[in-house]
Amino acid sequence: MRGLLLILFTTGALFGTFLAPHLGVLVWIWLTVMNPHRFVYGFGSDLPYNLIVAAVTLLCWLFSAEAKRPKSDLALWLLLILAAYFTLTTLTSLSPDRSHVLWDRTLKSMVLALVVATLMTNRVRIESVIWVIVISLGYFGIKGGGFTLLFRGGGRVLGPPDSPLADNNQLALALCVGLPLMSYLFFATRSKLLRIGLGGTMVLTTIAVLGTYSRGGLVGLTVIMGYLWWKSRRKILIAIAVAVVAAVGLSFLPEQWFDRMRTIETAGEDNSFQARLNAWGFALAVAKARPLFGSGFGASEDTAVWVQYEPDLAFQGNQVVGRAMHSIYFQTLADHGYVALAIFLCLLVLTWLRAGRVAREAARRPGLEWIAHLVTMMRISLTAYMVAGAALSMAYWDVVYMMIAMVSVMRRLVSEAPSGAPARTARPSDRLVPASAPG
Repeated sequence: MRGLLLILFTTGALFGTFLAPHLGVLVWIWLTVMNPHRFVYGFGSDLPYNLIVAAVTLLCWLFSAEAKRPKSDLALWLLLILAAYFTLTTLTSLSPDRSHVLWDRTLKSMVLALVVATLMTNRVRIESVIWVIVISLGYFGIKGGGFTLLFRGGGRVLGPPDSPLADNNQLALALCVGLPLMSYLFFATRSKLLRIGLGGTMVLTTIAVLGTYSRGGLVGLTVIMGYLWWKSRRKILIAIAVAVVAAVGLSFLPEQWFDRMRTIETAGEDNSFQARLNAWGFALAVAKARPLFGSGFGASEDTAVWVQYEPDLAFQGNQVVGRAMHSIYFQTLADHGYVALAIFLCLLVLTWLRAGRVAREAARRPGLEWIAHLVTMMRISLTAYMVAGAALSMAYWDVVYMMIAMVSVMRRLVSEAPSGAPARTARPSDRLVPASAPG
């Protein structure tokens, strides 16, 4: 039944794509972020939904009157250079079969980000992207938060199988990144019903992060709450809201959750943390031997590669195993070497700094307050990603690439808007969110 519903929905969306290619982009984002096809079993489970939607969207875009390439921008050029470099390191990979699968997935994510930078260039389209991301991540937040409350934290919250969010740590980081975007929609939406729904989703998403048992997720939540409190003009209200949600969430969690979180204070004695140190030692060893190309996408999880560079740290009990890097920085270093790590860091830092500048400039221009608010929330999301991601393997996540693209677009909207005048408005045909929502 679920397979049939997904096929019908995707087919209907494809018909709309023939008239408006940006509708296809939204479906493409939904399939990429939420991975609904991973919940389908039996009929329709083997269809390449993402590939079909991407191909139809790109074809319709080619024959439409829409712009065919994004405006020149340093961040987008860095993204292209990084994609080319990833291709080079895949060709020289020490584990070609494993690397090719991850290269294919990552390149599709980068293409999607460039399409977003080209087509989603006004307020309604940008906010529509935010809505799709929030709905996709909010589903896991509502489901995970409800599961945690119902079973009182008796099991870990996980994401869809065989997806970038399958692991509890990766899901926790994704939900942390999504929370500031939910906050933007909550304050920007006029509909009381939507605000109630978004408020409830934020509460359950926060509880879901706790329910993942991810220490990196707890760090991400702390960063977000601290940043929101610091930036907000309603500091007392924010402090009360955080205290209430924390009290409710923590009251449902068992003692083993607190035991796990306490290991943050005693990291040197924690086996999981020691495993991370071993993984980072492997990354440094590979980078020393292959500074320009690394070992290739995911090669650290290949036992033969691990033994080649860190034989003394390859044992887990009596077995020899490869491991994930548990850090977006060491993951990039091990997979691609120092050059790719430098480009990756430049992309993150450049986007973070730009978001701050764009927020200040947009706040001074009538009609652009929405940009100031949105890029501020994206800056908080990126902060959580860069801080909590230091201990989690999620260097190639689609939503981060999309945020880089959208910050570039909003930077251009602010720079092109006449001083004292709002940015260009969307056409009525672009309206893709409820009339009560902003835009």
